[in-house]
Amino acid sequence: MEPQSNAQLQSNPVASLLLAVSYACLLPVAWPQRLPVDPQAAPEYAHSIRLDGDIILGGLFPVHSRGDRGMPCGDLKKEKGIHRLEAMMFAIDLINKDPELLPNITLGARILDTCSRDTYALEQSLTFVQALIERDGSDVRCANGDPPIFTKPDKIVGVIGAAASSVSIMVANILRLFKIPQISYASTAPELSDNTRYDFFSRVVPPDSYQAQAMMDIVTAMGWNYVSTLASEGNYGESGVEAFVQISRETGGVCIAQSLKIPREPKPGEFDKIIRRLLETSNARAIIMFANEDDIRRVLDAAKRNNQTGHFLWVGSDSWGSKISPVIGQERVAGGAITILPKRASVDAFDRYFRSRSLSNNRRNVWFAEFWEENFNCKLGMHGKRPGILKKCTGLEKVGRDSSYEQEGKVQFVMDAVYAMAHALHHMHRKLCHGYPGLCPRMANGIDGKELLGHIRAVNFNGSAGTPVVFNENGDAPGRYDIFQYQITNRSTAEYRVIGSWTNKLHLKVKAMRWKTGDPSLPASVCSLPCRAGERKKVVKGVPCCWHCERCEGYHYQVHLSGLPAGHYFQPHLSAAVGRVRVVRRGPAAHGGGLRRAAHPGPQGGARGPQVRHLGPVAHLLPGLLHPADGNVHGVRHQDARRSRDLQRGQAHRLHHVHHLYHLAGLHTHLLRNFAICREAASKVPKSTGCLEPPGPFRLTREEGPLSER
Repeated sequence: MEPQSNAQLQSNPVASLLLAVSYACLLPVAWPQRLPVDPQAAPEYAHSIRLDGDIILGGLFPVHSRGDRGMPCGDLKKEKGIHRLEAMMFAIDLINKDPELLPNITLGARILDTCSRDTYALEQSLTFVQALIERDGSDVRCANGDPPIFTKPDKIVGVIGAAASSVSIMVANILRLFKIPQISYASTAPELSDNTRYDFFSRVVPPDSYQAQAMMDIVTAMGWNYVSTLASEGNYGESGVEAFVQISRETGGVCIAQSLKIPREPKPGEFDKIIRRLLETSNARAIIMFANEDDIRRVLDAAKRNNQTGHFLWVGSDSWGSKISPVIGQERVAGGAITILPKRASVDAFDRYFRSRSLSNNRRNVWFAEFWEENFNCKLGMHGKRPGILKKCTGLEKVGRDSSYEQEGKVQFVMDAVYAMAHALHHMHRKLCHGYPGLCPRMANGIDGKELLGHIRAVNFNGSAGTPVVFNENGDAPGRYDIFQYQITNRSTAEYRVIGSWTNKLHLKVKAMRWKTGDPSLPASVCSLPCRAGERKKVVKGVPCCWHCERCEGYHYQVHLSGLPAGHYFQPHLSAAVGRVRVVRRGPAAHGGGLRRAAHPGPQGGARGPQVRHLGPVAHLLPGLLHPADGNVHGVRHQDARRSRDLQRGQAHRLHHVHHLYHLAGLHTHLLRNFAICREAASKVPKSTGCLEPPGPFRLTREEGPLSER
């Protein structure tokens, strides 16, 4: 990149920011590197973690939540922040101790806090590209007129992160300009699969296109055909919901009642408003959520505040997963929630490592003192960040003994991302350095990011949980998920339990599911209930999952073909269109197998004809004849002789039409189950009602000889 003049810099704020962070006047060190001896003072100025090494990796983690009222950063995230960044440092420790992986080469790190905000993360990530920016300080002077003193920035060869898709997208747009590969441990937006726009981005988690399909399969398996969606504003939430809605359109069978969005900066009362909006379509109890952890917690709180505990059936994406923080204090309203998480396993070695961390042995983590206060609900002297807490920390507290501890769900993927970068560097070193101990000149003078990217996409190794780590041509990991349900146990405690899995197809243990009422039967999320016998559907325009039930009246009839009397069956046989069908049952063998007679008016009103059952008009949809068990064919006779010539001329056309409708309705002998047919005064055949108009009043009788018209 060529140096820019002052005028150019003023017109390009990004370039101005890049240059600004590259200069320091009379300051030999621009960034804090270690905690001071007194860790209590660290939270006042700590902004990054730096670990020395031959090769430096960048790290982006949401150590803090988004700030309120103009503040960039909010509360500490113990799990998503501290657990994850400690997982990166732990993986680097293991790699540096491994004599087989990158021998005689140490990995270092520069870890930054994104504060769960894409714009803030962009500012922070400019640190990663400082070493690649040409500096021209000829026209730059400090306030006293001295020339600037340049600090020596770290050369970042690759970046681990970020967590949120919106942050990864923002950072990826900068890193690709400098050809710095990026591996995310949690970003799942489908947009990031676009290899033309995010060519230096890879991820060890599957994209939401797989996740959306898994969630659709869950909804379908539960019999829910009327659902609402709820997304956090941003790439992750909006892209996830968009993928789910697209699948629902392509597959059919599931209707979207409402699609609501949670604003990036919600106003007071926003979440109560969302709950009221969802209640406008109260039959859509299932809520498909692609929302961040903070928004999930506030949605649950609003549902609880509005007395809707037990009404909504939450289906949460991997941002919910098996996290504790969104459901603390809201166990009842979250009860029954179905959540999804990329298939993982707990890393036991990390548990041992993290439980052993203390204020004295973990000074490299500049946010650990703040974590200590939060985790043990105590205060570290006068400089502590919890002024309302009276209890003082002793420094002798122990993680897991004096506080609850459960490994965060993405720890495995953070470690896999670091190892993927290490394996790629190892293969690159073996190719370029040919056994040279340590970094050879070809790598020491600068690592080609594009070449490193090729090695990243080619890695294939077993990760920290024993599962293969591979990437496709777009840098995506394969789709493997565990399905959880948040259940209230008999002891009134709550926990996440695995109820299934998804790997290209769903495996769901329905019997293992539990609901608020304790009733194991599945709750409903449907717009309309099935119509009863003698009723037909009138579909609501534009919403195929919703209908009104109307009774078949007047000349409307109903037939249940599965209810044919013994001795009768339906045999597909193409014939002319059939109108009023009568099923004839043979009499006892003692009567010669003849038909049992009963008084029935013939064409002239005489009392003749066999005993029959009226099944109603089934014109066009019964492409055959009803046969008694003896297999004799019953003739079709028209009651109106004036239509005989029309019947003969149109027979070929009717045969074709009947054959078409036979396949349309799927009326095969072994599939006939409670198929209701109504007659209505309409010439077309609506698929949704099963009602149609016969061409004429036909009847079915037994007669020897060929078919003829009376």
